[in-house]
Amino acid sequence: MGIFEMAENLGLTKSQHLGLMRQQNIVKTRRDSLAILYSLANPKILVAYDALRKVLKEQLEADGKLLEKF
Repeated sequence: MGIFEMAENLGLTKSQHLGLMRQQNIVKTRRDSLAILYSLANPKILVAYDALRKVLKEQLEADGKLLEKF
């Protein structure tokens, strides 16, 4: 699930969701001409996300509940 899908599920606009993540230092921004580019503030966030995704996938597979490929 991408950040914009999560924002929709939480009832937030894309801008609000990105703003909250920026306030919590999850993402950082930089300006490129007229565009604002977002990136993870700490690459360890991606490592943690990947580890969590793997654990959840293993649990779903063990329970026989895996419905789609991750």
